[in-house]
Amino acid sequence: MTDYADPGWYLARAAGLTAWWLATAAVLWGLLLSSRFLGSRATPGWLADLHRTLGTLTVVFSLVHVAAAGLSDHFDLGPVALLVPFVPHARTGPAAWGIVTLYLLLAIAVTSALRRRIPHRLWRYVHLGAFLVFAGATVHAFLAGSDAHTGWMRASAVAAGTAALFLAVYRVAVGRRRTRAVDAAVSAARTAAAHPPAPAFHRLAVAAVERLADDAVTVAFDVPPALADSYRYLPGQHVTVRATVGGEVLRRSYSICAGLGDGELRIGVRHVPGGRMSGAVQHWRAGDVVEVMTPAGTFTDLPNSLSRRHVLGVAAGSGITPVLAVARSVLTVEPHSRVTVVYGNRTPATTMFRAALAALADRHPERLRVVHVYSDADGGRRIDADLLRELDLMPADHAYLCGPAPMVDAVRGTLVALGMAADRVRSELYGAPRPGAGGRGAGTVTVLADGGVAELAVAAGESLLDAALRQGVDIPYSCQAGACGTCRVRLVAGEVSGGADADGRILACQAGLASATAAIDLSSDRTSV
Repeated sequence: MTDYADPGWYLARAAGLTAWWLATAAVLWGLLLSSRFLGSRATPGWLADLHRTLGTLTVVFSLVHVAAAGLSDHFDLGPVALLVPFVPHARTGPAAWGIVTLYLLLAIAVTSALRRRIPHRLWRYVHLGAFLVFAGATVHAFLAGSDAHTGWMRASAVAAGTAALFLAVYRVAVGRRRTRAVDAAVSAARTAAAHPPAPAFHRLAVAAVERLADDAVTVAFDVPPALADSYRYLPGQHVTVRATVGGEVLRRSYSICAGLGDGELRIGVRHVPGGRMSGAVQHWRAGDVVEVMTPAGTFTDLPNSLSRRHVLGVAAGSGITPVLAVARSVLTVEPHSRVTVVYGNRTPATTMFRAALAALADRHPERLRVVHVYSDADGGRRIDADLLRELDLMPADHAYLCGPAPMVDAVRGTLVALGMAADRVRSELYGAPRPGAGGRGAGTVTVLADGGVAELAVAAGESLLDAALRQGVDIPYSCQAGACGTCRVRLVAGEVSGGADADGRILACQAGLASATAAIDLSSDRTSV
């Protein structure tokens, strides 16, 4: 018969029930996070922290429960019973269930604390024991607890068990559905690489706007099924947004931050001081309709599930947007590859996608390394050759650099000096325009387009794009700084300042006439790469 005057019994009972409730909550919360039941976006850091806190409190109250039981005269629980759970004593079965569950709980706690120092596979397998902790704690509570036969205890166990079973089944179903979605996204990306969509604007509704910081947001667009093929994208590409701001039609290109398998078209936009378009974007709301050009750009990566590689991303400020898309896609599609991201900002408060990077690192602790570099904090460091050598980043198979030209040029030179092939380093610039090489003379340019021919008069010092805009010829463009590549056209005759690449392509915003006449091709296949 229970000695209700025994304070150890009361403490053991209260701590045991609390530990069972906390274990139940930790398991259910973990299932909510891993199944993405709370949403498909990256898990906010505080949600993962809450899960870890529940697990830690479960360990604390379990130890209090055991200690109180050992001090109570009601329980026959000595050192031998703790070391050998099934040693014969008064209540072998109920105590053994609890002791074995405690050991498993401690194993989960220790491997979680050492998660970044042990193989991820070991942590994952041990962590799956949380289901056994839930089951063992429930059995122990019903065999040994004095509240086992109360209605509220039975109802709680049934509710918790039903929720755990539902979420476990949901997690398996979502995992399979996500695998199919990733496979479909990779297939669509391959199609986009082989047959890029023709540049064209379409009116898309804003699906969601999420604030990243005081001066930055992400914007997701609702792409109707009829336009799904037109908005297939490769990780690292961008879209051009066209909108009327203050009575003037403006175009700006913004990189896609979503990765393959995310199932959405989402861009990241930071407000530039004095920037009219970036300022207007900060006030967009779900349901607003804007014109969005089909994805473009060659700062791209096409992941392959069979690849085993090290991908390096180096970014500054808003340059993280396309690098994040590449990192997300590689980590999702290539289970044997790893990614290192070196990201420069002024302070932690001005860092875009900081929470998303932390969540991604938490999900892939062995395969993603994120190095934050702050110019106005932590000693005022910047991304330069000395830092890259200190970080010991090599060997790396591919590198993606996005930021201001001085940083990109310095990083590219350092990586090549460290042994990386130049053709495996891709870069995208933002900031000041790149000057066109050579002089820009006057003359005439013939523009070949789908279904027609136009003649442009180009003034001395004028770019081909400026001449086209002045005379009403529509050449797709956005940044006018030679960074986005949207105005890439094919030179079919004549010469231009700066010359053309191996495929005869030029950037209309940077090229001027270097001969009296020239011809450029604006046909729909000109962007093929």
